[in-house]
Amino acid sequence: AQFLECTYLSNGVENYNKLLNTFAEENPTNLRIAALATYVSKKENIKNIYPFCKDPLNFVSIKNLKNVLTLTDNFSKNLLKRLETVHSIWEPKTTTTKGGYQTLINLFNTTDIEILKLQKIIEKQIIIYRKVYERSEDYFIKKWPHKCKFSAWYVKLLKQGHQKPHMHARGWLSGVFYVKVPKLLNKYEGSIKFLLSGYDFPEDKNLPNLIHSPNDFDLVLFPSSLIHQTIPFNSQDRRHSIAFDLIPK
Repeated sequence: AQFLECTYLSNGVENYNKLLNTFAEENPTNLRIAALATYVSKKENIKNIYPFCKDPLNFVSIKNLKNVLTLTDNFSKNLLKRLETVHSIWEPKTTTTKGGYQTLINLFNTTDIEILKLQKIIEKQIIIYRKVYERSEDYFIKKWPHKCKFSAWYVKLLKQGHQKPHMHARGWLSGVFYVKVPKLLNKYEGSIKFLLSGYDFPEDKNLPNLIHSPNDFDLVLFPSSLIHQTIPFNSQDRRHSIAFDLIPK
């Protein structure tokens, strides 16, 4: 992926396309290549030939689960109480979290009732998600792995907390469940933003993006190749969320 990026930035689109053709045949599910291919196709207005997920912004699903969860207030309180007991680290060096805490263990490796209940609900929502997009020819849907495992982590952001633009190269499908979010924020504060540029891709403000200001109990699902970030917020309230990847075994 880095070699392809260097080829594009130093030698232009023609040499990049030749190399991308080779990678599309030999290694069609490299998520870093998928992110770059989407970026270049939109920036240069050319066809995206990389088959993993050609237009990932079209695969963002946002659904509020308040009606799915029974006794939501108790669920939220009990879940937050449990999450606060899990060891978390301030701005872990291996993550993009700034101005907040994050757990490093897999949250879904637990016997906790609330967390297991949430995992089961997410699994059902993923089945519905796949059904919605089942006619897609993108490998993201067409070549969905037969065996997967979950990796989940808790993020608590404080005032001005955020996450820098990134994607999840080890995953297949990524998601975030919002346990409790600050109220009365200014426009876009505390939002999740999906975009096509990140890492060291030259920024282009003309490229499409998608911004969602979350509510409590929102579940957002998206391809792991899609670059995303969170926007800082000015509130003393905490922003509590559980992020996860579905990873091919």
